[in-house]
Amino acid sequence: MLNQKNQMYDVNSHLINPGGGVVIETQLQQDYDFNDIKLALPTTLFDERHELNLDGTEVDLIYLGPCHRVGYTIVHVPAERVLDDGF
Repeated sequence: MLNQKNQMYDVNSHLINPGGGVVIETQLQQDYDFNDIKLALPTTLFDERHELNLDGTEVDLIYLGPCHRVGYTIVHVPAERVLDDGF
C-alpha cells in the first residue's frame, strides 16, 4: 500500500524502507524499552456496547464486529464530539 507521500506499507501498516526492512518496528525498539511490559487479561468483557464514566465523562466502547480486524471497537466521547476508530 502507498500513502499520500508515496511511502510503502505492508498489510500490517508497517512502513517499508526501499531496502525492504520494516522501519517503524526498528525505530520503536530503539526509542522505547518494552522489556518491562507485562500482559494482562481483560477484567471486563462486552458484546456490543460498554459505557464508562471517567470522572464524569461518558465514554462509549462500541463493538462493530470483525471489520478491518477481529474485535473492531470504536471509542466515542459524546460530550467532546470525539470518535476514535483506531486508525
